[in-house]
Amino acid sequence: MKMFRRLLSSVLLVARIIVMFKFIMLSWLTIFYPTDYPSSVLTWWVYYMIFDMWMILMLPSEEVLPHDEDED
Repeated sequence: MKMFRRLLSSVLLVARIIVMFKFIMLSWLTIFYPTDYPSSVLTWWVYYMIFDMWMILMLPSEEVLPHDEDED
């Protein structure tokens, strides 16, 4: 299970890097070539990044909480 988590986290990291690169490239193209690359092309990638940030906040963390002193 631990290997699966590492594989999944590495795949997600690569996907985030690709999306960030695509966003930067589309931002640059939208600024310099607005007729060929309208800002509507860029909005889907912005929505995807916002959704990704929301998912990161909603997923449970892997932190182990300390046990309560009353429990034995």
